[in-house]
Amino acid sequence: MDADIKKIYGVQGQAERFKLYATLAEKIQKEAINVFLIHETSYDAVSTKVKNYKPHFINYYTVTPALE
Repeated sequence: MDADIKKIYGVQGQAERFKLYATLAEKIQKEAINVFLIHETSYDAVSTKVKNYKPHFINYYTVTPALE
């Protein structure tokens, strides 16, 4: 990637530079490693006294759908 960035520095045209940056951004996104910075645990309890309880969706949202 360093070589790609050095190549972009030498490009004069804005359109060509934009194209190269877009290609580099795609490369970074494909090769990026997912890092989870927060490990949050949520608890739900069940009781016959509780009525109409619905867990909040955010507690069950997966950052990386491929890990489901």
